[in-house]
Amino acid sequence: MQRVSIGLFLLIGAGIAGCSGTARHILQTPEGGVIALPANTELNRRKAEEMMTARFPEGYVIEREEEHVVGQITTTHDDARKLTEELDGAKKKTAGSLDTTLTTRTTSTSNQTEYRITYRRR
Repeated sequence: MQRVSIGLFLLIGAGIAGCSGTARHILQTPEGGVIALPANTELNRRKAEEMMTARFPEGYVIEREEEHVVGQITTTHDDARKLTEELDGAKKKTAGSLDTTLTTRTTSTSNQTEYRITYRRR
């Protein structure tokens, strides 16, 4: 029981660590920069604010915030169903079944985005 509890604790801890804020500079100039976030969450935003404060401790101004398309994600789902129909052998000498497979393919494409914060020195 103790091993299961420790393993569960480590698994939960790893999951929480994986949810840490992720922000990265995609542009830095002497007067400002652009920070990209995978999503505009509170945790990611806090990380971006820490990065801006570290670069300009005297203060900064956020000039623009936007969601930016960085690619596309295409997802395909196949669904196959086997249909069997019993055949009546009354008119023919042999009876049997007819097997049919119905396949449906659904494909969807959506934009992959990131959130960008453009800032400058105060």
